[in-house]
Amino acid sequence: MSFEALSRDAKFCQLIEANNEAYQNLVINKESLGFTNCDIQLNTAENYLKKNTDQFDIIFFDPPFGRPEFSLLLPSLKNYLNEEGLIYYESSRPYADEDFKIIKESRAGQVYFYLLKK
Repeated sequence: MSFEALSRDAKFCQLIEANNEAYQNLVINKESLGFTNCDIQLNTAENYLKKNTDQFDIIFFDPPFGRPEFSLLLPSLKNYLNEEGLIYYESSRPYADEDFKIIKESRAGQVYFYLLKK
């Protein structure tokens, strides 16, 4: 999704990927598409957030479906959004918390999609 955003004139994208093979593929794709306005880090979301001081307009949060504990990071993402920032969230479970307001939601098979706002 980040590359799609960049192709539609996003100013900058920060990508965090913990899986080395997926990371390598992202780097190859970045180079083949010629994007210079993005940074890709081989890191976990938790470690990245511990050191991050940036605020974002939109965060794409797509935790591994087989690892529900990653969804526990969702409430803390509020701290990294600009005032009008949004979170695009994918999950294998319906979103039922009250940390964010659901702006838009949909479902495709077993995947739930949400656009969330503070």
